[in-house]
Amino acid sequence: MLTENNSNNNSKDDDDYANVLLETGFVHITKYRNNIALQQEIVDYCVNILQGKEESINGAHELSSILQNKNNNDSNLTKCFLDVPFELFKNNFTEQFCYNPLQIAKKQCPILNNYEDKFKVTQLTYYTKKGKLGWHRDRIQGLTDEEQLLITSPVVSVSLGNECVFSYKPNGWKDKEISVHLKSGDIVVFSGPQRMMWHAVKKIYGDETKPNGLNMRGLDGRINITFREGTYYPENSSPSSSINNNSNTQ
Repeated sequence: MLTENNSNNNSKDDDDYANVLLETGFVHITKYRNNIALQQEIVDYCVNILQGKEESINGAHELSSILQNKNNNDSNLTKCFLDVPFELFKNNFTEQFCYNPLQIAKKQCPILNNYEDKFKVTQLTYYTKKGKLGWHRDRIQGLTDEEQLLITSPVVSVSLGNECVFSYKPNGWKDKEISVHLKSGDIVVFSGPQRMMWHAVKKIYGDETKPNGLNMRGLDGRINITFREGTYYPENSSPSSSINNNSNTQ
């Protein structure tokens, strides 16, 4: 059973926690920052998934290597990914951390109401404190380059644990980058015209940025949960190794 928001959160309306970063479809939601009990529930669940302890879900095989080498400065393994079918992720968590924030975002950024919600994958990413993620767009396996540019379904991304720097380029690869500081419990939603914007995780901060009382169950760093229509890995890193540079504008 999910923990209700604490008294600090109850004194505000949901609208107070939504910051529209781009009217064209990018919203930052801070509703759960102070609800450590709720964050703990989903951290516990995600760590169980990553460790292969949840029924019908295989864990991330890279996780054991990361844990064995997390104090080894020579280790190059700084993050791991795990895709979980959306329908296998617990409904109470998808309701609380996906659909509810999406509705808040739609209310504050009306353009998001123009696009169909499609969620097929819950992607879990664990970053060590050395972890980063280079510039990329959230592509979908099996689509052509031209079809990728037409994707408008929402991405709902949840940040847990250590704080991070999330950078984005609103108007294509050549645009100037903008950065937002994400704290534990923060959620970003992007869809419609901004669905295929370039973005990156530039930095994971130290343990002093993790909320007091939040136990990451031995996974020092950051856990990211991303709900979206699909994923794509082989060339999901930079414009030179993914979509042709001639198509890098949105």
